[in-house]
Amino acid sequence: MKYLCTYCNVFAYDDEKGDLNAILEPDTTFDNISDTWMPSVWNAQNIPQTDK
Repeated sequence: MKYLCTYCNVFAYDDEKGDLNAILEPDTTFDNISDTWMPSVWNAQNIPQTDK
């Protein structure tokens, strides 16, 4: 199954392929990904900043 990033609307996570750049092996389901995971195509300048 594929999941589209709701922030950038560009990156799609595919369970079957995983995200090898982020060390997510193929067949890693979206439910088994850490809440802190970010798509590997993002870099520091793309990460949204939040005020605390």
